[in-house]
Amino acid sequence: NGSLVFKLGDWICLEGGVRAEEHSSLGQRSVWSAKKGGFMANPTIDEGNLLSFFTNFEVGGDYNHVRGEYERSGEDIFDGDFEFERISAQLRGRIKLGPDAGFDARVAAGSNLRGTLPAQKRFLLGGLGTVRGYAYQSLLVPDENQPLVPGQQPYGGERSVLGNVEYFFHVGEDLSLALFYDAGMVWQNRSAELTFGDLKTSTGLGVNIGSHDDFRVDVIQRLDDRRRPVVFQFRLKRGF
Repeated sequence: NGSLVFKLGDWICLEGGVRAEEHSSLGQRSVWSAKKGGFMANPTIDEGNLLSFFTNFEVGGDYNHVRGEYERSGEDIFDGDFEFERISAQLRGRIKLGPDAGFDARVAAGSNLRGTLPAQKRFLLGGLGTVRGYAYQSLLVPDENQPLVPGQQPYGGERSVLGNVEYFFHVGEDLSLALFYDAGMVWQNRSAELTFGDLKTSTGLGVNIGSHDDFRVDVIQRLDDRRRPVVFQFRLKRGF
């Protein structure tokens, strides 16, 4: 792999380069567990030689920024085993409402524009850091044109949309509370129509401990089925 990086101060970073990688699935090497149980197998990937051109950029800082990524692989550029054109972007902002309160928001989206994404490049949402309260990487609208294997959930998709909003306020020097709302979904088919009815949503209360959100506890309620019990989530950093 090789790339060129251009930085302008602490606020602008541009990168462009090429990838030449041999991709293969990881075997399972863990042999001990504190719970004395079996281990979930590593997900298999689409094996082969990845040759691609990529570029990405970031403008802004930690709490306020725009990020974008673009990667293209195919016979019209390199003679690799994959053909796709993946693009994604994220906008994050913070609005202060005085010294002790404010709003955090994030909007992110991605899509494949041609070909088919290999499994290791697909979009994944659900759970920690995305749409909280749902199983990890579980959100997906299956492609109606592809038959489902009984008992097997398709892995990832070719389009994704994610939104998070959070109102936070300090109640002590090293303690703050946050009310949040998450929404998002992944579509297996890159040509699928994006509808609000497909989005999964959740809401909840977060407790941040430490001057830099060093420890966080979230109490989360899924909104697709309110009969489900609330979910508790622990993190060593902020929610997103």
